[in-house]
Amino acid sequence: TFADHKHWVACCRPGQKLLGNEFTAFDCCDSGQELLGSKGTGYKCCPIGQTYDECTGVYKPVVTCPGAETMVNGQCLCPSGTYRTSAGVCEAVKCSSGVQFGKCYTFTLENGHRFGYNSAGFYTASEESRAQQFGKFKLCTNEYCTASNDINPGQPFYIKDIHGTANGGQHSKQWLNNAKDGSHITKTAHFSQAGMFTITKWSCGKYCLSGKDHGVGPTCPTEMLGATFTTADDQSCVPLTLLEVPCDVRSLANNCIW
Repeated sequence: TFADHKHWVACCRPGQKLLGNEFTAFDCCDSGQELLGSKGTGYKCCPIGQTYDECTGVYKPVVTCPGAETMVNGQCLCPSGTYRTSAGVCEAVKCSSGVQFGKCYTFTLENGHRFGYNSAGFYTASEESRAQQFGKFKLCTNEYCTASNDINPGQPFYIKDIHGTANGGQHSKQWLNNAKDGSHITKTAHFSQAGMFTITKWSCGKYCLSGKDHGVGPTCPTEMLGATFTTADDQSCVPLTLLEVPCDVRSLANNCIW
């Protein structure tokens, strides 16, 4: 079988033709094939239209991911901060404060003590005793605590203490008041005197309690750490850890609280 230029000849099978030249290589290729390759990779008879990599199996087809998904380590994944709802559809992760209106929580301050009402007549974060009853705080949008949605930063709420005083339980289900500028936050039975609070999420499971128009900060004495609204500093807040607790200790729904 002669090459096309008739300068070279070889013994090829019927139906094959001699391809190549003195600068590349020679091979007997079937009809519909061409000789592809290089000195570095070698040469091979390949179907017309294919590349050398496709022909030899080195080629890996480019896989495209649908929609907003991108290829990561061979898998189609949604970008960070989103999740997959269907093929090619990625939606933003909806971050939640983890705190809801209508639920009850305990507040543990940075000194390790739970915030509660003291027989001295105000709220403190101090050791529980016959003079100190920890608070079970219900977070409410109104006097009737009707809402049950998430609380977002800057969204005001009122705080109702389900517990009463230590050694008797008087004055239960009253509101934390709006004492400011050094006066200790205490209880009030009058909703019109209730303080308006806000809360924001911190990292590592922490929160910070502030006010709607004012900040909230610590007030003395140190051994009976109290809190007060700070009218000159609207960014002040009291760091604390929240723990969701049952509002009603006798409710069957408590079995599902976890």
